[in-house]
This record gives sequence, structure tokens and C-alpha cells, in this order.
Amino acid sequence: MAASPSPDAPSGSVFLGVDVGTGSARAGLFDKKGKLLGSSSSPIQIWKDGACVEQSSTDIWLAVCAAVKSACSKAKVAPTEVQSLGFAATCSLVAVDSDSSPVSVSWSGDSRRNVIVWMDHRAVEQAERINSSKSPVLEYCGGAVSPEMEPPKVLSEAVPSFLYWPLYTLYCLVTSIASILWLTCCFVVKKEINCRSLEYGNDCISVDDGNDL
Repeated sequence: MAASPSPDAPSGSVFLGVDVGTGSARAGLFDKKGKLLGSSSSPIQIWKDGACVEQSSTDIWLAVCAAVKSACSKAKVAPTEVQSLGFAATCSLVAVDSDSSPVSVSWSGDSRRNVIVWMDHRAVEQAERINSSKSPVLEYCGGAVSPEMEPPKVLSEAVPSFLYWPLYTLYCLVTSIASILWLTCCFVVKKEINCRSLEYGNDCISVDDGNDL
């Protein structure tokens, strides 16, 4: 049965916030003044096997749904009262097929385990290999990648072999786009410097007083 409208929240004035953490999904409903009308959480299953940490995207979605429904019930808020939604989640890698069905990333082959959790450290060696390349793309992520980031995890040794090519193709696509953006920025900056030189012409004066700035 749908929840009855909350007397404390006029229609269209309720805001829903959802936070998907590592261990649970949380939902909270707030009014325009920021008052919490109701909240709830639902646990998320997690599998740990050495450096491998995995979850199920289906389980995560069901946890989100359960948390939202429970929060609405506690706040006595109907879906039509929700004006906007804010959503936050951890940075984990989810593998699905073309039909959005889960694809296992687990060495166990368990079809439920299609999420490599952010804290998974199966790709330490792969991260070191990427960092040793000294690629300019690394400048966009603080100069180095962490084993907790997606690129190291999509390399062949980090996931079951049947996932290698689709994930590696995605990795190559992302890094190629980043490289193009980096080269474009370099070109634009260089062109801007040249334009400035032409603009000032002979008025450009180089001063060398022997002191380093």
C-alpha cells in the first residue's frame, strides 16, 4: 500500500538522498529546510577471498530499493511527493553483458559476483606496470593509478580470461580519449603562446638578470 502524504511535507517538496556504501545502501528523505523526515538502510552482501573483494549489482540494487521503500514508509512520504533525487556510490567496477545481465568477475565463477569492489587489490602488479609507463595520461589521475582504480583491474591477469578482451577494449578506449584530450590541450596552449608572441611582435622583450624566479 502506498504511503499517505506526510503532513510535514507539502506535495513536491521532499528530497531523496541515496548513498550506496560498501556494506549497505542508505536512503534519507528531507524537506526544504533540510529536516530529516525518515531514513533507512539495507545491508549489501560482500565476498572476500584474499585480495579479491566482490559484490553483486543485483543485490546492490535490491538493497537500494529496500532502503528507499523503508525510508518512505517511515517518513510517510508518497513517491509523488519526491521532487528530486541525489545519488552517491562507491567507485567499483561492474560487469554486465549486452542485455545488462550480470557477468561474473570471480575466479569462483559465481554468476552473482559481478562487481569488483573498490577495495579489491587483485591488481597491484598491474597498477605498478601502468605507472612505470610514465604515460602523460597519468597526469589526469594525480600522476599514478591505484590498484583500487578500474584500469589495473581490467588487465588480463586481474580478471577471469573470458572478460579480458571486452574490458581491455574499454580500457584502451578510455586511455585513447584521455591521450587525445591531453594532446589537444598541449596544442591549444602552444598555439596561445604563439599568438601572444605575434600579438606583441617587437614589443616582446626577454629579460635575463641572472636571478631565477
